Amino acid sequence: MTVPDRFKGAVFLPVGIVMLIAAGFVAKSTHEFVQHSQLAAGLVIAESYGPHHVEIRFRTTKGKVVTYHQNGDVTLRAGEVVMVRYDPRDPARDPCVDQFSAIWGTVGFLGLMGSVFAVIGAALLRPVGLRAGRWNRTA
Repeated sequence: MTVPDRFKGAVFLPVGIVMLIAAGFVAKSTHEFVQHSQLAAGLVIAESYGPHHVEIRFRTTKGKVVTYHQNGDVTLRAGEVVMVRYDPRDPARDPCVDQFSAIWGTVGFLGLMGSVFAVIGAALLRPVGLRAGRWNRTA
């Protein structure tokens, strides 16, 4: 095994593990948000930088009007009506379009990237003979 492979493995594996742990924390937080959030109809009022970065306005059940920017993970056009999830205690704090990718996209990204980094890191840390399928073979 070369020193660069060990170094790469020693970097990739912990980074992957940290990303997987972060995915777990974000998943827990997202699950709690979904459980306690309320739904409201919202209107896409502008496309800030195209259909993936839009401005949405909605009215809470208490009548408060909230406008926020929805970034990435969704494709929306001005004039579309969408359902928005929000925290009833603080509606302006992190409202989110009620679409799977918008709600769970960060968890999926962190989980996927963490898995890839961890597998590559573990593979780079394995002994060379094991990688080649020749671990302690004798003739």
